[in-house]
Amino acid sequence: MCGFLRTIRFSQRSHTFLHTLTPNSQAVCYDKVEIRNKEGTAMLTAEKTNDCTGLIALCNTVKDLLCDCEFAAATTLIAGAMGQHPHAPEPHNLMGLLLEREGDHLAAVKHFRAAWALDPTYLPARYNLSQYADLFCSARKDAYLPEDCPQEQYHHPCKIVYDENGIGHVLKV
Repeated sequence: MCGFLRTIRFSQRSHTFLHTLTPNSQAVCYDKVEIRNKEGTAMLTAEKTNDCTGLIALCNTVKDLLCDCEFAAATTLIAGAMGQHPHAPEPHNLMGLLLEREGDHLAAVKHFRAAWALDPTYLPARYNLSQYADLFCSARKDAYLPEDCPQEQYHHPCKIVYDENGIGHVLKV
């Protein structure tokens, strides 16, 4: 967009929950986007009034529907959200959880991968993909929101040991 200035103004009600959404999800929550040329003349103005809390509410609603085994209602909600938010990872993550509950493991993993491809920083998609890609995992916990993901403990499989000359050697632990 050489020579153009892009201004995004968020709504006041959106600011309260923006920190819980990923950058791709935040991008669909703007109220007004103006693209202007160098002289300040408006070239394109687009308004969108999606509320950012809608994706969080969707996650909570689908979670309740899946717990009650109401798969048809959940499918309708998720399909509508995919149409409204094509660049958000949340609907694909939810569709993956729904398909996994219905027993379609392969399609579920495809949706987890799609959510991860849309936003690699979206933790629930990465967590669910790692849970359901491991066929021998006995205890699975679904992640609908980032708060549902346990904190990963990083361990160092190697350590560095220095000899008498100060040269470091990498050893497996």
